[in-house]
Amino acid sequence: MCRANNAEFTQNTEITEENGVLRFNAVTGAEQGGYICTATNAVGTVTATATMNVIGGALTAWREAYYRSVTRAVIDVALGVA
Repeated sequence: MCRANNAEFTQNTEITEENGVLRFNAVTGAEQGGYICTATNAVGTVTATATMNVIGGALTAWREAYYRSVTRAVIDVALGVA
């Protein structure tokens, strides 16, 4: 399994070689692009390609900022700062 144009997999991507599972724990613009999967057994080889398009980057940036602010508030309360 590989990404098109020899792009590296991101830290958000898990690959399970023994059963051919590609899992995205989170999706950002870094995961956008082409993916190529090749399976081989005694009968032969088959290759499949797919393209992931990530839509909604502005919303993602807003959510990240929101979660950072919520996390900071929780930390402040836990430490007795607030």
